[in-house]
Amino acid sequence: MSEDTNKLRTIALRMLNTHWREPWQFRLEVEGYPHDDWDLCVKDVTYGPNEIETEPEQIGAVVLTYPTSAQPVSISMTMRDQEDRRVYKFFESQAQKVINPDGTVNLPSDYLLKIRRFSLLHGETPEEETDVWKVFPTQLGDVTESKDGEGLLEFPITFIQFRSLGDQ
Repeated sequence: MSEDTNKLRTIALRMLNTHWREPWQFRLEVEGYPHDDWDLCVKDVTYGPNEIETEPEQIGAVVLTYPTSAQPVSISMTMRDQEDRRVYKFFESQAQKVINPDGTVNLPSDYLLKIRRFSLLHGETPEEETDVWKVFPTQLGDVTESKDGEGLLEFPITFIQFRSLGDQ
């Protein structure tokens, strides 16, 4: 019985002394954004670290699954905007660099930008660069305005990674 108590006490102490990562411990920078408040405007970010496509192969009653490709990562953010609509206008201007009014598509060098994600840490190093994505904008989500709404105006934006693998 005392062994169980000591083991539980040790586990509890280890849990108390562990710096668990919390959902707010991130900071984002977007290349080309002309103001220094992007991180202030980001409410949340959603991304999948990787996505590997597979293909099943049935051999008798057994199914084997083989990887076929790595897919680009999608990065979505819920944004809060200033009264001057600076985030909305920035995203809109970046999207216009991808496809021209005549329907032609520009070269990636014209529209790619980098998003850097930093993890905010406890201890001596306050932050470290965790991810760098070379992306372009794909969707400015619905903006909902309401006379009886509370809080800040929010809307989603989505970027997609240009390359699924290799140097970003």
